[in-house]
Amino acid sequence: MDKMEPNDQWDEYDWEHVMRQSDLYAHKYMELFSDFGEVSGADEHIMEQLQEFQLPGMDEDDFDFEIESEPFDPIEMNTPAYFYERDKSYLLLRQVSIGWCNIFSTLLTEEDRPYGVKIIFHLGRALAYYQGSLADGQYDLPASFISAGKRALKNLNAALGLIEDLGRVHKRYLTITVAMMGHLRQVHDAIVDHLTKLRTEEK
Repeated sequence: MDKMEPNDQWDEYDWEHVMRQSDLYAHKYMELFSDFGEVSGADEHIMEQLQEFQLPGMDEDDFDFEIESEPFDPIEMNTPAYFYERDKSYLLLRQVSIGWCNIFSTLLTEEDRPYGVKIIFHLGRALAYYQGSLADGQYDLPASFISAGKRALKNLNAALGLIEDLGRVHKRYLTITVAMMGHLRQVHDAIVDHLTKLRTEEK
């Protein structure tokens, strides 16, 4: 894709374009991991194949990273940077996502696991985008936050559809899927309210 650098002049549709590319990148990674994840040298091969999906602001060195553990400071949770951590709908979405991971690992049969992986994928994307849309609660430039909220909603709807299908086709999951859909619809309504608020601020 063409190299584009985010800037203050971008409108909602510029951000939307880049976020769609991010979704394509994630989809491609999942496909490649599914095909080559167990093969020797898989990481290098996957990263090679993903070069064409390089995202704005991403340089070659960004593919190399280390995860460092830092002490948890509860005081920091009250700073604006952690605004999303105090949003009830975000916390509910995170709780449902973790719950689905537990269901995937303990209850789904082998034949249903591909469905389960797709649901995990869309819940994870929805969570990441919703976090980006809520951000620090300041919203000085609403366009990027609106686009992130729209992508969160799209992935949430995809997860809802998959969960509904799973419960309809396999009745043994129906009680679980109905409960999960109830929680996710609450999150759906909260995201719609959030987007409506952002649209008002944009004007």
